[in-house]
Amino acid sequence: MEKPLRRFYVVSLGILAALSIYPVVMGLKIIVIQLLNGSIRPEDYARYVIPYTAICLSILICVALFPLILRLKRSSTLAATVLGLGLFVGLELLMESITIKSAAVQTAVKWQLFSCVYTPAAKLAYLADYTDAYKIHYFLVSFVIIALVISIVYGYGRMIASGDRAAKVPLRMQLVAAILLLGLCVFANFTGFFREKTDYLPPLSAFLTGTFFVVLGVASGIYIGSCLIGRSRFLSVILPGISAVLVCSVMYYGEYQLLGGTLYRLGHSLLFQALPVIVVSPVDIGIILLSGILTVLLMNAVEKRLIN
Repeated sequence: MEKPLRRFYVVSLGILAALSIYPVVMGLKIIVIQLLNGSIRPEDYARYVIPYTAICLSILICVALFPLILRLKRSSTLAATVLGLGLFVGLELLMESITIKSAAVQTAVKWQLFSCVYTPAAKLAYLADYTDAYKIHYFLVSFVIIALVISIVYGYGRMIASGDRAAKVPLRMQLVAAILLLGLCVFANFTGFFREKTDYLPPLSAFLTGTFFVVLGVASGIYIGSCLIGRSRFLSVILPGISAVLVCSVMYYGEYQLLGGTLYRLGHSLLFQALPVIVVSPVDIGIILLSGILTVLLMNAVEKRLIN
């Protein structure tokens, strides 16, 4: 590698390693305890190693292999993304198989869920009828984060190697989307978005929850749009908007499964109540559509800038 590319590689890997210290160290510690003792005591289990240990390790491995995978040239990002998602699934299933010494809950993933859910509806749903379908909730977020980070690192790497700066604007958009999404994830883990033990969220919590759904949808739409930019308007502008709507909708379904067939209500008026037959409210539909609209506006602005 030439010096500028080598410097970018070392700095990128160093920054990601520094950001990954807690989930990687705590996750590996838990795996070692599991291997030595066959199980983990609840007090030894670190929260949020699911899914962050698998996310961080899969990204770090793919970035560490950057000099090798970059030789695939235009296919390097796709190859690294496929590898990263495959590593995540394998590592995540390993983390979820860890056994907890608890009378009520034996597996790590169930223990983490039980310790994180707050509402009465979610507690009752967990005790009555646990289902793995709720994993949609965090698998989806994990996939978007991994795809974005790998796309950013490999995209900038190719740009430095080739000197072609045509992808600079889409990459900056991906970087902003990744920072916002990761920031909201970390903030949610520490604060629970200030949720109370009720199915109705206070105004600040409702705003943050809605913002998270919108950012997730827009981030996924920007990722799709960045891969298709410069092609037809449908592929580079409209399709990303549709993708954002679909991802936001799937996230709502994950929340629905997590809460045992209900959703958090973002307010008390009729606008926040479930519509007949479907569980989403008019405000929920607005949030889903807003993610698509914002994505279309952003990708349209990028297309115009690149044309001009």
